[in-house]
Amino acid sequence: MDASDTVTDFDVTEDRLRLGGDTEAGTLSEFLAALTQDGEDVVYDFGADGVNVIVLQNLQIADLAG
Repeated sequence: MDASDTVTDFDVTEDRLRLGGDTEAGTLSEFLAALTQDGEDVVYDFGADGVNVIVLQNLQIADLAG
């Protein structure tokens, strides 16, 4: 991975992610499409290029999509 951030305590009822720039997801559907489940963690990697990766520990994709 080129650059990554790990969030250990993301709470879907309180926290928000703000993505910016032309190379990141610009809509909710793009964001959700860029997610993968890696065991107990959700990984955001728009373009699947290993650049600007966000790992949300102990979370399921369904938690974000709901």
